[in-house]
Amino acid sequence: MQKKIRILGRGGQGGISLSRMLVEAVLMEGKEASAIPAFSFVRRGAPTMASLRIDDKPIREKTQVYDYDCVIVLDPTLYQSIDVYEGLKDDGVIIANDGGNPDSIDLPENYGAFASLDATSVARDKIRVSGMPTTNTTMAGAFSKVTNWIGKDSIKKAFENHYSGEMLKRNTEALEEGYRSVEIRN
Repeated sequence: MQKKIRILGRGGQGGISLSRMLVEAVLMEGKEASAIPAFSFVRRGAPTMASLRIDDKPIREKTQVYDYDCVIVLDPTLYQSIDVYEGLKDDGVIIANDGGNPDSIDLPENYGAFASLDATSVARDKIRVSGMPTTNTTMAGAFSKVTNWIGKDSIKKAFENHYSGEMLKRNTEALEEGYRSVEIRN
């Protein structure tokens, strides 16, 4: 059965890269996947979105996804500027970076599961980059644990195509911390 995921972030947080890494991880597991990125203004900090499809059989659609089984929110400030739940199915999964304040997130009336973590703090601690925290690898760990649609080890293996040396180590640590620290809150 096809799973559809929406990844929302800001330019510089790695949402588009996350969609690519998840596709690679799915393919390593012998399943099919496709990712379609969408950009607003092409600049750091502008909202970004990627649609991802995962299936056991070939995926023929090459369009944006408009109805989602899961939404991953990389940046807690997005709730102030866009409808992050647009297109989320009634039984959909929400995985949110709550920025350390889970009570600040307004949830839709119907959803299947809500999980959150402070991915911003994890990214600042583990990845140690200046500027906007790159929360994508932390959220990848949370996604793997909450949905079990892609194995954590497959995601780690996909990281090897994007990072090396110290950055591979740090991003893998962020993935592990995201996996450990995510809480299902419903």
